[in-house]
Amino acid sequence: CDDWALKGSTIFNPKHWNEIITPVYRELANNAHKHDAKLLIHSDGDVTESIPFLINSGVDAIEPYVKT
Repeated sequence: CDDWALKGSTIFNPKHWNEIITPVYRELANNAHKHDAKLLIHSDGDVTESIPFLINSGVDAIEPYVKT
């Protein structure tokens, strides 16, 4: 469980996300897939801006939570 979003946006600039976070999630996803498992990511907040990066990383599912 990581928390990298606020109620209205993510806390990372997309450039930083792609440089720093994407490689980490890609490694986690590759390792999970190597063991025939799926990678589910959970984060509180609005993760909309991060979805393309998560898809590019190989993440299988996203569970966001935004309290309204």
